[in-house]
Amino acid sequence: MMLVAMVGLLASSAQAAAVLTIDPTTPLPDDTNRLSISEWNSGHGDSWSISADIDDYGNTAETFWVTAVEDTIANPSTDPYIQRYANLPTIDTATYKYVEFKLKIPTGASDVIQFCYRIAAGNHYFRDMTTGYDDGQFHVYQFDVSADANWTTTITKLRLDLGGINSAEKTFEFDYFRLSSVPEPVTMTLLLIGLPFALRRRRR
Repeated sequence: MMLVAMVGLLASSAQAAAVLTIDPTTPLPDDTNRLSISEWNSGHGDSWSISADIDDYGNTAETFWVTAVEDTIANPSTDPYIQRYANLPTIDTATYKYVEFKLKIPTGASDVIQFCYRIAAGNHYFRDMTTGYDDGQFHVYQFDVSADANWTTTITKLRLDLGGINSAEKTFEFDYFRLSSVPEPVTMTLLLIGLPFALRRRRR
């Protein structure tokens, strides 16, 4: 099932909006327009750091996982997250307009999960991800940030806030984190398929 939602923060009287698609029909294309931040299949966290509220972390053959502290709902000062700013590739916002990552949210993760980025000026911006996908299965989260007024200059940090846990410790699992300058290729494919028919109709 694909879900599309508008997410963002209020900036003055206009909304700085990003469009979130969960489980898009086609992920970002694997071509020269794509920038891989982490594939998380090489046996390490790939320069991502973790907050003090992460109890444990490690790798499977293809994923990176972290275990968040117990009962962050009862202790709201806790803030489990992972972030990357060290050895971060150059992310020019004029080029890259789509952000995509694959994440498994455990059952019982009851708070809002957030994607956060920092721009060159030092400002941090948070984009909420829908709850209700805490089903213990992998889902693809794709943000179209082309209309996000805060997605400017260069990006100097990427971060995923893991929200609150309402019971025992929970383990989150990550597959990949990617950016692209173009969206999923479905629209262009349909246009190319339809072009010969359009030309044929014109000739009649």
